[in-house]
Amino acid sequence: MESALSNGISGAMPAKAGDWVLRIEFSNPVDAYQRCWYPGVEHVADRTLQFQTSGFFEIQRAILFIVM
Repeated sequence: MESALSNGISGAMPAKAGDWVLRIEFSNPVDAYQRCWYPGVEHVADRTLQFQTSGFFEIQRAILFIVM
């Protein structure tokens, strides 16, 4: 048990994800257009927005801006 605890938690942590992708599809294309102004958002289809970043907190911030 001592050897398991002496290595720290670095071995127990999952691998860090690469880029995060947020894809939101609206039922109305006007809603997608109105929310596509967030920096870095791509308007990939009439009703679909996509945002890609390496930071999970950026995804959370984008959700607050785009969805709320």
